[in-house]
Amino acid sequence: MAYALLALGPNGIRLRTADYTADNGSCGGGVRFMSASSPPSDPPPFTQNREFWLLMGYAVALGVFGAFAGLVFMGVIGFGGRWYADADPGWFGGQWWWVAVTAGAGVVVGLLRRLTRLPEQIPGLIHDLQEGHVDPRMVPGVAVVSAVSLIGGASLGPEKALGSMDGGGGTWIGQRRNLSREDSQVCTLSGFGCAPTVGCPPARSSW
Repeated sequence: MAYALLALGPNGIRLRTADYTADNGSCGGGVRFMSASSPPSDPPPFTQNREFWLLMGYAVALGVFGAFAGLVFMGVIGFGGRWYADADPGWFGGQWWWVAVTAGAGVVVGLLRRLTRLPEQIPGLIHDLQEGHVDPRMVPGVAVVSAVSLIGGASLGPEKALGSMDGGGGTWIGQRRNLSREDSQVCTLSGFGCAPTVGCPPARSSW
């Protein structure tokens, strides 16, 4: 019993595996070959895959977009929130007109929700990360409402707005480029990773 033979082909001599048995009763004790098979070829590394470099290009574009969007958003809420920057944290340490400002901000937020047609229940940041999807149609409304809420004194952070803008950009790219569900999720998570206060690194199990 042996397991190798040389085969002459158009590209030269190739080594192939084979099973054969020696038969003393046939052909004067010749060799009778049973089967032959070629060894499986290893898949190419993912760095030679065009899909990988396309996703890397999208990630770079999302990084540039996320940087500018984050700077603009943080600059707006930082400038608008100066009115309470020097607040006295003690009891009754604020100003009486702060009540009017926060009440007015609440009215503006309600009007903006109606104008932008945001649903009553908006998916949270953790839900968006788990699903790897952000509805791009809600991104403008979420960004505007969040900015007004934060300027008006809401005790929340900018994570939802920044994640929606950057993650929504990734979902939008996936829809525009007709990417598969998995690649679209990679783009969305790459967008989240570009958000300054979210910092979710892009991941893909097949890489």
